[in-house]
Amino acid sequence: MDTQRQPFLHREIALYSGPTQAWSPADGQIEDRRGLGGFYHSDVRIVSVARLTLNGEELELIGSGSTDAGHASFLYAARVIDRESADPLVAVRRDREVHHGRIRERIEFTGETTSTVEGTLRLEIASDLAGMDAVKNGRTVPSKTPAVSDGRSIVWRDSSIVASLILDDRCEIAVEGDLVVLSWAVSLGPGERAVHEWGVEAEDTIAVLGPPPTATPEWPAPALSHSDPRLARFVDTSLSDLAALRSVVSTAPDDVVLAGGIPWFQTLYGRDSIWAAEMLLPLTWKVAASTLRALASLQGTRVDAETAEQPGKILHEIRRSPGGDEQRPGLPPIYYGTVDATVLWIGLLHDAWRGGMPDAEVEALLPNLERAISWIFEYGDADGDGLIEYLDESGTGLANQGWKDSGDSVQFQDGTLARGSVALVEVQAYAYRALRVAAEVLEAFGRPGAAECRAAADRLHATFHEQYWVSDEHGPYLAMALDGDKQPVDALASNMGHVIGSGILDDAQIALVAERLMGDDLFSGFGIRTLSTSAGRYWPLRYHGGSVWPHDSALIAKNLANAGHTDAARRIANGLLDAAEDFDYRLPELFAGYAQGTVPHAMPYPAACPVICWSAACAVTVASLLGGLQ
Repeated sequence: MDTQRQPFLHREIALYSGPTQAWSPADGQIEDRRGLGGFYHSDVRIVSVARLTLNGEELELIGSGSTDAGHASFLYAARVIDRESADPLVAVRRDREVHHGRIRERIEFTGETTSTVEGTLRLEIASDLAGMDAVKNGRTVPSKTPAVSDGRSIVWRDSSIVASLILDDRCEIAVEGDLVVLSWAVSLGPGERAVHEWGVEAEDTIAVLGPPPTATPEWPAPALSHSDPRLARFVDTSLSDLAALRSVVSTAPDDVVLAGGIPWFQTLYGRDSIWAAEMLLPLTWKVAASTLRALASLQGTRVDAETAEQPGKILHEIRRSPGGDEQRPGLPPIYYGTVDATVLWIGLLHDAWRGGMPDAEVEALLPNLERAISWIFEYGDADGDGLIEYLDESGTGLANQGWKDSGDSVQFQDGTLARGSVALVEVQAYAYRALRVAAEVLEAFGRPGAAECRAAADRLHATFHEQYWVSDEHGPYLAMALDGDKQPVDALASNMGHVIGSGILDDAQIALVAERLMGDDLFSGFGIRTLSTSAGRYWPLRYHGGSVWPHDSALIAKNLANAGHTDAARRIANGLLDAAEDFDYRLPELFAGYAQGTVPHAMPYPAACPVICWSAACAVTVASLLGGLQ
């Protein structure tokens, strides 16, 4: 039986630079055509096999690791040609380097033998040009036959991708079916070294992302002053990761944005990129300004049920081609199925303006702001009840369109899934704040509409407090959402933590929410669980049903601090720092919701993306909350 499973990621070594990535197990070998291993460019796997042998045997791994986002080294013993003693006297170092559109390897032999050793180094290479969704779905894609010309030019191509081998002058080339075989004669005398190199470069004519114009990030190196040395490592690692995610989108080639993350999310997102830019505001407003412009360049202009586009709406994501594959159709290339990106875009525009974005740049986006406000009034509230809700009208899009967008993420406390249109509690809070700050911006720039925004915010405030409060044996709390029948979806979840920072709650209500968030059922010690341990479908390894997402916890902590609950905020921030140490100072997309003290360390969610823009950006929030960011 051909079992298809999404690859686990937590033990892989990943390198990346913009839309170019390299993935392998710790031994550096790329040979499992169903796994994630390979070299990728622009969501296409351009090398699916890169298997290195010496005299027909695999080298024996000593150790490996990445030195930064774009470089990794693998150190081996070459005992197949080294028989002098029990000590490994011949070492092989395989250095891998990733740049936009290019991946190179340098294979260096060094030795301390007393006589010359010889062998044949063989590298088998294949390409399947598999789309990223096929890889994610665990499908095996047949290898492509390379085109060979002039004896040394090796190319794989499809309708938009061209991938070419880069070869040194000393390798011999053979093509064995779909395999390209490179071989080098190795002769190593006492104290000598030998170096062999190869690589691959790729171009994509329909690429969505391109490289940034400079390698220098838009933010300065922060000054950190904190007694805990872990904080500096966390911030340095995170900012390095963010620098490698810097890209430009084809519709706004002058604006540097942060791609969502690796491996699956190397593109521009609405919500994800907005939140990452928001968390970077203590360092720079420039990422926010570029993100605002890039998203504005793709703002919706028409009604299309299949893509979920609506006039004024900010998109969910943009891709080079339709998602999915022949067996599992996916999302359209440009997809707008997000209920919160539009109101979050409004909030980011206000916050970037207050954070230093020049008036002229803000003014240029006022027409987009006005269209986003119109979306709230005309499309966000589909049934006219004053609340923002979503419903996938296509039947093929995302069933849930908040940040918890998995199919089972919106549920009642007993585990029953919500049905029909859904009005998430946090989205009402985002919309309330968006209307209030939009009024502020409109007035400041002499534009009409401020009074209408404030009036709508007041109506939303009243409706919110009438419908979202529920109670259990421990007292009142905010329901996760309203379902299609306008019944409160009463799961006790992290969603309510996002409400705190909106201004829709008074101090007493904030205190109630804060107390529930910091209970043992929601606060794991490492962060806030997405779902309470008391819920019927709670499981620490459920994607949105019990795991901890770093950005979720960081945003909640920031909201608590701004509301005066600094002790709670710092407990969350310290928990995230503890988790960061356990993940080698690189917080993944999410991790398991096991309680601190019940496990040896923060436990991975095995399929989590190891680098994601909003997890990396939350290091700045953590540093700010712990008083270490100057």
